[in-house]
Amino acid sequence: MQSQPPWDHSAFWPYLSRCLLRGFHQPATTFLRSLTKHPHQPIAQFADLLATHLAVYPRSSDIQRYPLDHQFLSAHKHWVTRFKSEVSAFSEGRKDAYFKDVAWASWNENFRVVAELMEGKAERVLEEANDWREAVGAWGVLVDVGSRRDDLP
Repeated sequence: MQSQPPWDHSAFWPYLSRCLLRGFHQPATTFLRSLTKHPHQPIAQFADLLATHLAVYPRSSDIQRYPLDHQFLSAHKHWVTRFKSEVSAFSEGRKDAYFKDVAWASWNENFRVVAELMEGKAERVLEEANDWREAVGAWGVLVDVGSRRDDLP
């Protein structure tokens, strides 16, 4: 009996989005790494690129690496710049598709959601969040990483 690959499960992409929104980067990285075994090489390569970047996503709670706020904010800014640059290089500057082959065009939207969440696009975070609580939590982890409790009305 052969089991289906994880990416064929109907909950794969929604679970990955939930992990990103809730700051569970290690499980999200594991799910992305499972895609590196995908038979279509560009999908495997892009998944590896995303997983590699997510694994080194700066976290404000890492006080060993970022003892001061400005060090964390600087590291996050550099991470976002590097991430955007490598995603753009992978897609050869195409904004509408990550994969040239039309047979795999349906994968573009799923990857776009993941990439835009990782990038911290406000519209995507608000669109993907189930409720205001999840949106507020994701906002602090993905969009406005320097926000404090006092910044919330």
